[in-house]
Amino acid sequence: MTIKVEFRGPLESQGVQTTYHVDIRNQKRVRDVLDQLLQQNDVLEEIFSDMRTVEQNTMVLLNEKDVTLFDGLDTKLEDGDNLLVLPLVHGG
Repeated sequence: MTIKVEFRGPLESQGVQTTYHVDIRNQKRVRDVLDQLLQQNDVLEEIFSDMRTVEQNTMVLLNEKDVTLFDGLDTKLEDGDNLLVLPLVHGG
């Protein structure tokens, strides 16, 4: 089973890979897939550092719906799901 994960924002302008296709046989939750990508990619790990950073600084969409409407990063995934990770922009 495969899902598509896309990262938007600063990565796009840095020429870094922003789209991944992830096998979810062993990773059943959003958290597991994102954690796997962070461990495998130095640039992603540098930007996000850990799941707390992902939760605080991004909006994660599962099939175009905010995962906080479900179980947050513990939301279970199914074959063909699409994740989109968007940076939150704060201003004052």
